[in-house]
Amino acid sequence: MLNRLLERFRGADAPTEDDSDRDGVFSYAGEYHAAVIGLGAGFAAAILARPEIAGAVIAVALGTPTANKVVGKLRGRGVVRELRREPWYGVGATLVGYGLGVATDVLAIVLAVL
Repeated sequence: MLNRLLERFRGADAPTEDDSDRDGVFSYAGEYHAAVIGLGAGFAAAILARPEIAGAVIAVALGTPTANKVVGKLRGRGVVRELRREPWYGVGATLVGYGLGVATDVLAIVLAVL
């Protein structure tokens, strides 16, 4: 089982998709990075009740004109590069992270009531 899991991550450190010996979903580092950034931002946005965090990540990933004005402050940071290179991984993971954060909030409320 461990070998199958390790096999799944083989090539994840490739700098580009062309450098990876795998093809498809999560086949190189940029896809993982964009997904982790989105997942963390979405979860934090829900837990902190600050949906604008999730909105900002999605706006940066999709390159909206408003986001482009703010991106100048983040220039030189890998976050913007990874999100722009793999926007759908970032957007999708942001939505998943937000859902997990809301579910965590709901669970905390339910447990507090019990």
